[in-house]
Amino acid sequence: MFAGILAVVVVFALTHTAFSGVTEPARLLLSVLAGAVVGGVLRAVQLRR
Repeated sequence: MFAGILAVVVVFALTHTAFSGVTEPARLLLSVLAGAVVGGVLRAVQLRR
């Protein structure tokens, strides 16, 4: 659980930095979407175990 939250935070931070050329609302949206995708994938992997 903790690892999943940490992964989502790391992905959010990385994507927020990577899209620095984009306007702030779009960058925030992309970061949130990337974090949600990673969180969903991690949750699916945990549920399959």
